[in-house]
Amino acid sequence: QLRFLQCLGYPCRFAWGKNLEGMPPAISARPCFPSPSAIMEIVIRMAMSRAAMMTMMTILVFISLSLCGCNHWELEMQRTRLQEQILDLTQGRRTLKKGTGRGVVIVGGSNHHLADYAQSYTYEALLCIAALRRTGSRLPVELWHDDDVNLTEAVLPDLVSLRSFRDVVGDASVKGYQLPSIAMRHSNFEEFLYMDADNVVLQDPASLFEISEYTTHGVMFWPDYASFQKGNKMWHVTGQPYMPMHEVENGQLLIHRDRHWKQLELAYFFSQNPDFYFHITHGDKDLLMMAFLSSSTPFYLVKTPLSALGYTTSSGAFCGHTMLQYHPKNETSLMFAHRNLLKWSASWDRTTISWLAMKPGRSMEDSPGETPLVPHSKQSPECKCNGAHYKDENWCTDLYTDIDNSTSMQNRLSELQALELEMLELRSELHGGRGKLKGQWWVPFSLYLQKHIKKTTTLQASDSSASWLASYLHFCVGSIPPHDLEFATLDNGGSETWTEHPHSNSGKHIRCLAEHPQVTRIAMFFYGYPGPNGVFSASLGLKAKVAAGGKASRLYTAEANPERCSRGKQYLAEQGVSEYVNLQCNILCADMSDDACMKFLLQHVCPDGRLDFLSIDFALGVPPMIYRNMLKACPPMILFAENSGLDVSILPGQDDESHSNYSEHSSDSWHHWEDEILHPQSASGLDSNLGSFRLAVDRQLSRFDAELERWHWTDALGFSRRRSQDKPRQFSVYVSDSAHILEHPRVNSSDADNSFLHEL
Repeated sequence: QLRFLQCLGYPCRFAWGKNLEGMPPAISARPCFPSPSAIMEIVIRMAMSRAAMMTMMTILVFISLSLCGCNHWELEMQRTRLQEQILDLTQGRRTLKKGTGRGVVIVGGSNHHLADYAQSYTYEALLCIAALRRTGSRLPVELWHDDDVNLTEAVLPDLVSLRSFRDVVGDASVKGYQLPSIAMRHSNFEEFLYMDADNVVLQDPASLFEISEYTTHGVMFWPDYASFQKGNKMWHVTGQPYMPMHEVENGQLLIHRDRHWKQLELAYFFSQNPDFYFHITHGDKDLLMMAFLSSSTPFYLVKTPLSALGYTTSSGAFCGHTMLQYHPKNETSLMFAHRNLLKWSASWDRTTISWLAMKPGRSMEDSPGETPLVPHSKQSPECKCNGAHYKDENWCTDLYTDIDNSTSMQNRLSELQALELEMLELRSELHGGRGKLKGQWWVPFSLYLQKHIKKTTTLQASDSSASWLASYLHFCVGSIPPHDLEFATLDNGGSETWTEHPHSNSGKHIRCLAEHPQVTRIAMFFYGYPGPNGVFSASLGLKAKVAAGGKASRLYTAEANPERCSRGKQYLAEQGVSEYVNLQCNILCADMSDDACMKFLLQHVCPDGRLDFLSIDFALGVPPMIYRNMLKACPPMILFAENSGLDVSILPGQDDESHSNYSEHSSDSWHHWEDEILHPQSASGLDSNLGSFRLAVDRQLSRFDAELERWHWTDALGFSRRRSQDKPRQFSVYVSDSAHILEHPRVNSSDADNSFLHEL
């Protein structure tokens, strides 16, 4: 009777133990064969029934189910339930509150697999946070836990907030693989990087949020070793045709929560039906990706195959225990080291480094349909990687590839080993016995973070112009005297609120860049509407620099509209800053060839050599020849880009300011080049085709008054008004690799320096 009920609505279960590879059997694929005694008992009971006909029909149905198994019946039932869930999400209203900002989500607390190692995932999570801060990242962290007193009674460092599962889910039975989907569903962030607690990030992940593949899709997954098979039940349940693709490695993922709240709801739905979905996806591994497949929503999967990191035995056998993932824009740049087997908290006897060898992964295109994994039964018995998901497992990972012994890999291994040694030392300082944290563990933990922050700041200060400039801007923007912001405004029909107004965040940064003592050769394109715009913000900085005893200089700019240019000159004169601005009333490089434009720029814009500071806020449809020749003829030390990451797809191809027939929708337009080449290359430490830059300020909000939400009378009627952009304007500040920007004297004073370091 129990088997019969299982076939009607529940997955079949067997007490067979595990298969030859040490993995649980594919439970839902097994037919439900009852024992002979159970069949006889049911037949006798039904024979005694008064409804003989109904009894015979029941026997026939039962026999057919027993012979066919519950696989097909259950797949159809689950597919129907999934379609109903998708329909409810499509027709219903959003119930999740919107998030704000960007951050990192980590699930810590009690170990949800190994009862002998209580609180082990708290160890993992703390080391995960330590590694994150080691990269210099300032992203805030949500640390989720399951009423772990090690965390609730602790004094946590800044930018780490505790979130309890019990505050959002009343059911105390949820555990294990169900918890990540709950944390992602209820996160307070608008966008976040989710990381397993046993993951180690190897470089600041902030740049990942700006990669075009992520901004386009709003989600980014990393691949697992194996690829999906055509017979996987996932294809049938989601209703999607088979596609050759890698499985998803769930140690990390990037998602825009507000854009994809429906997919997060579906993943949560999957996790609440673990008896079925956890057996077709190996736990929660592919649940979120399944949600995107089910709703026919595009997603991005990083193309670089992951590598296996581990150690070798005395016989030369490779024993992998860590998954190495790569930066999406650089197939040689390591991004994550997911210690999925030899966990920090389940290997107390190991106090020495174990990141000693690496085997590269294999792309699915190179071997379609083949697994790169060596079966556990064929691995060396010397390999011991205790800490897998099941208590009695002690296997490692091996690949059908050769160990990478190249010089470049040996250099990377040296860096990884230094990191691993730091983590092992920190673990020993936190350790208070098997499964316990030391009393007041947060003291050595906070000391490590402070030590690293101080160490990182010192290294950046001596080695990176971008870091010095970021420090200077941080201090300068917050210390502009209020009396320096008093000036007259002009009535431009509201247009001046779209410029780099001196009161705006971008205007203050422009002013501070012009005020820097090293910055004397400045060009800004274009002038725009007269009044308190970006050029005026820069002139205030030049004026303040002269007042402080600095060198006087004059910036170059141009305005094609004669009437606006004339009014602009008059306004600058009335404000007493015309001596700092060379405003030309012309169209830059009008009707010129590339060579003629280059000569013009060299003669008029940068006659004394490269620019110290170039600000670009181009109108839509400006010919690419302008920015290309500008960066070649007058390569700037500092490049300020207003409208960084502008979504031109919702804007016209050109406007009245372009004075050309060129379209901004073209792939080589300025905004496309800045968003798809300059920004990601600079964030990844790579050279662009027009120079090598690093990010000093990464897409901060410009904070223009005109972009604030305002009530309109049509709101009362329920009309939806489309704003000029889906997201507020941002700006970025790039610094050339060849620049040598020194610390500003104002920041160099002991009080200011201490204040800045204290805030960090």
